Amino acid sequence: LSYFLLAATDDRRKLLRWMGSSMINHDDIAMPTVEELPKIWLRLAKIPEKYKILADKGFADTERDYPWFNLVETPTKLSAAKGYRKSPEHIKRDRPLTSSRFSAETVFHRVYS
Repeated sequence: LSYFLLAATDDRRKLLRWMGSSMINHDDIAMPTVEELPKIWLRLAKIPEKYKILADKGFADTERDYPWFNLVETPTKLSAAKGYRKSPEHIKRDRPLTSSRFSAETVFHRVYS
């Protein structure tokens, strides 16, 4: 979200000026034409190209479903990892992914909002 807000600063100001918002100083920004207004990316297209996505196990192998084919990193599916489950290698691989899970769910909530 922070990256999106930074990258979209000029676009937000153009939109606010065009809508007549009092959130910006109208003297600082010229009134844009309709052609100058930015495209508004919706839902999954908000995730920048080449960014990795941290997701829950249910999102494994869903790269083709994203507009930019972003790489989706998920914890190991337990059904596919019976011999591997709870081994030191499993914990070492999945701990960074699972410790950031709250962040991933928060991001998905914002994307779908």
